[in-house]
Amino acid sequence: MSIKYLVEEKLIPDDGSKKIIENFHNKTDDETLDLLIYPDVHYKKGAKVVNGMLTASNTSIYPSMLGVANCGFTFGRIENVTIDSRRKLEQTFEDYSKILKAYNYSEVYTNDEIYKIFYTYLDKLYTDIKYKELFDFIEIHSLEDLKNSVKDIFNNKHIDLAGQTLGTLGGGNHFFELQYVEESYDDQYKVGDIIFILHSDSIAVGDKIYLMFSNFNELDHLSGIKGNLRKIFHRVKQMQYFTLKNGLFFKEPKEILKLLYSQDDFRTIDANTKTGKTLIKAFFLASVFGDMNRDMILSNYEKIASGVLENMELNVLGRHSHDSLMVEKYANQVKIVQRNGVQCIVNDQTFVLPGALGTESYLMSNPSNESAYYSSNHGVGRFLDKHIAKKEFNNKNTEEELKKRDMKLYRVGKGNISEQNPNAFKDVFAVTEMMKKENLGGRLAKLRPIASMKG
Repeated sequence: MSIKYLVEEKLIPDDGSKKIIENFHNKTDDETLDLLIYPDVHYKKGAKVVNGMLTASNTSIYPSMLGVANCGFTFGRIENVTIDSRRKLEQTFEDYSKILKAYNYSEVYTNDEIYKIFYTYLDKLYTDIKYKELFDFIEIHSLEDLKNSVKDIFNNKHIDLAGQTLGTLGGGNHFFELQYVEESYDDQYKVGDIIFILHSDSIAVGDKIYLMFSNFNELDHLSGIKGNLRKIFHRVKQMQYFTLKNGLFFKEPKEILKLLYSQDDFRTIDANTKTGKTLIKAFFLASVFGDMNRDMILSNYEKIASGVLENMELNVLGRHSHDSLMVEKYANQVKIVQRNGVQCIVNDQTFVLPGALGTESYLMSNPSNESAYYSSNHGVGRFLDKHIAKKEFNNKNTEEELKKRDMKLYRVGKGNISEQNPNAFKDVFAVTEMMKKENLGGRLAKLRPIASMKG
């Protein structure tokens, strides 16, 4: 087993992160495990691992590393528009935010429509070479196999939820932002270019799939009758899923019991078992909804924006997940790779490094670093976790801080904006310097925010 810090001590918060990493390192006995820590490392309340952590094993899946599938970014350039059209750009967000804010989570898409969209994405993904090892590992040998596997993972409730939530931004630190190029270090970007960055996940589908494979350690903060009833409710749903839906409980009861009931924070599931392969398959299929959702948000936004900005066009430059469970090959060895707050940038030339809310962001070049598993940090990372930031700051002083930074904020949800106060995060430039030193990415352009839409 190896552990590699791609970050220096000065960028690791004094929040218990080092202790969590050391516990994970000391208590796992997987000799094939590679453990990598990235510059945005920080503690997340209730988690058994740190954010900014990657594991790569020959055979082991770590349930503690699982999150909501395909939380990630889609980013690109708005063509034929520059910072000279700032007021019109702000107007597009004003118009679109009203639509998202009025969203009532009733059925927007029928089940047939969801399946039609979903299968269109599967058609494309099946021919993508980067999924070859994954499909071979989970025994998907044809497009028909892939589509047939859907009924083993999703039930009607999952598809109903997709119909209600597709095209929504979500909450937490999810955002949709417009930024302009303030400084360019590469000829392909010009000062004044408009860049969009969209951060969201696999909507309600990914959340429900995550819960199905969880031992509910993340619900330990719930107490009293209400908390216990919630856990009991989810336990019943799990047993229905693993007995009636796919019958895994009858095939591998020990693996299912270990997955769902073990209190060992560092337990593993053998990826070669039926349970392991089903888990991988479930998280892959759920991840598709991440790209579906971001594409739908951008499509809906483009319709609104084109009525304000003539000849505008969204040009997607990249899409990268930072919460994933994948099967990949490195040095001719198949690895089970899990990323928790780590971007999978593979061989794409460019990726985005968002700063804190209201601060600068960067477009970054991809060094194609195989020793880092073709990955990089997904942001600057926190010095103060959300629950601490909410004590240090409030909504009023956070919004005043953003006004000073000349950025328009559009609220489309009921999230607590104080947890996103820019003073709770690491310095963006210092993080990019660390990335350069560790060969995780180089600066292509510095971006400055114009407007942010927050859930």
